[in-house]
Amino acid sequence: MVRLKGDLGTASVKHTSRLLRSAPRGTPKGLEVDFFRVTHLAPDAALPLFLAARGARGQGTRFAIVRAHGQPAVMVRRMGLERYLSAGGSSR
Repeated sequence: MVRLKGDLGTASVKHTSRLLRSAPRGTPKGLEVDFFRVTHLAPDAALPLFLAARGARGQGTRFAIVRAHGQPAVMVRRMGLERYLSAGGSSR
């Protein structure tokens, strides 16, 4: 599991990319990205999520965004990543 926090904007893209790339070791069954402490998600900061989802799919690994709420959950949906939201993801 990768736990992200704070404002995910332009300044955080490289850091987020590094975290997501370093998470999977070998071929895990699943990669979960915990959004519970994410307060804001900018559109350009979604690129690392797209790349991680694509990489996971290429390895046969399940990718999920968990505990997203508020603006980050809305942005995940707007960016076309809603299929990766876990059942617990909420826009409230």
